[in-house]
Amino acid sequence: MAFGVGMHRCLGSHYAKMMFQVMGGQVLKRLPTSSSRRPERFADGEVYAVRKLRSGSRGSAQG
Repeated sequence: MAFGVGMHRCLGSHYAKMMFQVMGGQVLKRLPTSSSRRPERFADGEVYAVRKLRSGSRGSAQG
């Protein structure tokens, strides 16, 4: 999602970033036991995005 930079930056970009962080935390919390093979690294920038997320899961999802 593009938000622009400088004086043309989207007013809702900080809100959207916060909502994606909350959503990601909730998704990870609700997944069955999972493990990440190695930590993902992020480059510095205005907006962070995951290019590749490797993970494995064990067990069955119970809802």
